[in-house]
Amino acid sequence: GFVEQVSHSCEELRSELFEAQEEFKRVQKAYDDDQVNLPIKPNLPYKDQINITQRATEQIQDLYKPRIQEFNYLHKELMDLFENLGVPNDERGDFVEIGDTDLSESRLESFKRRLDELMIEFQQRSSIVKSYYDNILDIKEQLEEPLPDTVIQIFEQDLCDNDSVQILSDCLNDFQRLKEDRINQVDSLNDKIAYYYDILCIDPSDQIQKSTDLTAQNIENLQNEVQFLKETSRKRFPVVIQ
Repeated sequence: GFVEQVSHSCEELRSELFEAQEEFKRVQKAYDDDQVNLPIKPNLPYKDQINITQRATEQIQDLYKPRIQEFNYLHKELMDLFENLGVPNDERGDFVEIGDTDLSESRLESFKRRLDELMIEFQQRSSIVKSYYDNILDIKEQLEEPLPDTVIQIFEQDLCDNDSVQILSDCLNDFQRLKEDRINQVDSLNDKIAYYYDILCIDPSDQIQKSTDLTAQNIENLQNEVQFLKETSRKRFPVVIQ
């Protein structure tokens, strides 16, 4: 009866004390702490010992709150950079999560070192991306062509992963090819116009201003002028072979 109940209650408290002490050791080890000591007072009742142990555990956690805040900040920065650089989860190593088993100063330092490395890589990649983007924008202005959505997205989201760099490289190549084609088209059209002005003896005041713009609109204007001059020459010189 009564003795058994007391004995059982004692056993429960002893077990609870053991768990509290194990938790203290776990937390102390996690923070690699040597500042908080667990006062051992075996002559005190179990309940008091449990309270003392739990308070000591809380003391450690309070002591290292700034470190946890720093861990959280570094972890968020790392995750953002991993995302921007396109580093998959399985290549993020020990930095995927903070966890609660190793919250030591040395692990915090490893988070800082990794962040520094990624920042350097991000800055290098960013300068490559910016260089591509500036070149693309420059040609885009000359061609008056819209930017592909994928390119806009890369710049808006600060992406620097390999796929994004490849997309920018491809886009720049496409724009450069289009620019080359249009330069050739405009040169050819201007040559034809000059030829017709010459054989038709068109007064300079009636000639359109020579334009080397590489826009689709300018090419259309030049094509229309060539067409008009072609028809004019047909009427004027029906026997001239075009």
